[in-house]
Parts: sequence; structure tokens; C-alpha cells
Amino acid sequence: MQKSEFITLIEHQAWADKRVANALLALPSGHEKSKKLFDHILAAQHTWLSRIENRIPEMNVWPILSNESWYPLITDHRERLMAIVNSDRCEQIISYKNTAGTEFTNTISEILLHLTLHSQYHRGQVISYSIELFDKAPVVDMIAFLRSK
Repeated sequence: MQKSEFITLIEHQAWADKRVANALLALPSGHEKSKKLFDHILAAQHTWLSRIENRIPEMNVWPILSNESWYPLITDHRERLMAIVNSDRCEQIISYKNTAGTEFTNTISEILLHLTLHSQYHRGQVISYSIELFDKAPVVDMIAFLRSK
């Protein structure tokens, strides 16, 4: 993938995460399954960023986050991902251990693609779990993002 395509994926991820956060925060209650999954989305992003940056993650992949932490995490993740893409390290191969302790190697570009697809997959689940609670479900499709630009 080209650098510009990774930038689009990262911008879409931050845009879509904010839309889902806004929608979840507008719900009265009864969306704990969705909140848990949204917390996982942000924690997984944090974990993958930590692996790329050769740091120890500061949270597990299934944390309980405060709603107030969502926007700062979304912003932080976007900034860190953009720094990685702009550093021209995308074809660098890194080694990391998964949550089970098994070691793997992948290029940063493969990880970035996985990270953004993983987030989109789970955002769909979040919306599906709470679909009946939304006045209007958030639209997080890539094409909607591209049209909004």
C-alpha cells in the first residue's frame, strides 16, 4: 500500500472511532456489551502501537476504560500512527509476542492494515449490539468518511 492509503485508513479509523464514541455516550444505559467491545478496540490499537514502538503495553486487550479516556486515546492513537507512517518505516519487519506469548514477525504495513481492519470489524459489532438503542446508528463506512472530506 502507498503511504497516502495508510494515512486514509488512519484518518478513517479516528473519524469512525469518534462517531461510535459519540453514539455510545448518547445512550442512556443498556449498552455494556458495546462499551466493553469499544474499550477493546482502543486497547487493541494501544497494544499494536506498543508492539510497533517496542514498548510494553500499559493496558490489557480487554480493559475497562472510563468513557472520559476514549477521546484522548483516539487522538493519541491517530497521532502515533501518523508518526509511524510518516517515518517511512512501513516495510520494516518487527518481532513481537501476542497475548498468549507466541512470537511472530510482520512488517509494520501488515500490522497497520490488520489494526485498521480489526477496528472496523469490531465497530460493526458495537453498532449491531446496540442498534435498537440508537435514535440513529452511526455510519462508519469508509465511503461515508471519504464523502465527508
